[in-house]
Amino acid sequence: MKIYVVAHKKAPMPKDPLYTPIQVGGGPDLYPLRDDQGDQIAEKNPHFCELTALYWIWKNVSEDVVGIAHYRRYMTRGPLSRRIIGEDDVRRLLRSADILVPRPLCMRNETVLGQFREKHDPKDLLFCREVIRERFPEYVPDFDRMLNKHYFYQYNMIVAGKRLYDEYMSWLFPILFGLEMRISTDGYDAYNQRLFGFLSERLLDVWLSHEKGLRRREMSYINTETADWTFGARNIKNAVKEKYVRAKYRE
Repeated sequence: MKIYVVAHKKAPMPKDPLYTPIQVGGGPDLYPLRDDQGDQIAEKNPHFCELTALYWIWKNVSEDVVGIAHYRRYMTRGPLSRRIIGEDDVRRLLRSADILVPRPLCMRNETVLGQFREKHDPKDLLFCREVIRERFPEYVPDFDRMLNKHYFYQYNMIVAGKRLYDEYMSWLFPILFGLEMRISTDGYDAYNQRLFGFLSERLLDVWLSHEKGLRRREMSYINTETADWTFGARNIKNAVKEKYVRAKYRE
């Protein structure tokens, strides 16, 4: 079992041996493990963000259970806990769930499509739908439903058995590579250069929704760079908003 901590700079790392940093984005060695070793797509990092680490895990490791965290974001034991999950927690949680994901970003008065339109070029979602229709047409209804939902999972953080993880990667990356042939990010600002990372966040819900038998567990998480005395209050506020959104829109 291993959770890989994606990092592009030097940062404090958990002492728990469950966590192993993996360096992305090139540059001088910061950690022993890098995403430009072995079977890799490290050169895509400016556009794929942490996905280059997800790809590396897919192609190069054989642990029974794998996961993704960020150098500043970790799943925690509960909404009021600053303690990140350990191996015993993961084993316990995966007895009643197939995959762990971060609690979603919930939006009271905005759909996923509307939120994407505010920050990105909405035509890129149309390209995404086209690629799914060509490669995985049975997922198109799930994609359309995703656009009208009021929440999505951020950060590409998941924990799952390696077999299930590989199934997801085998679905996700053909879509992203197909999109590369349709979308040019030339002229996009620095933020939108990371387009494929943003699209993949929305695609996680598409895959989860289609795979009806999968049991997901939504986990609280902490940002270690911004955590302060309001940490618990923010999590409670977000939980209340999430409950409201899902009740209102029957999600």
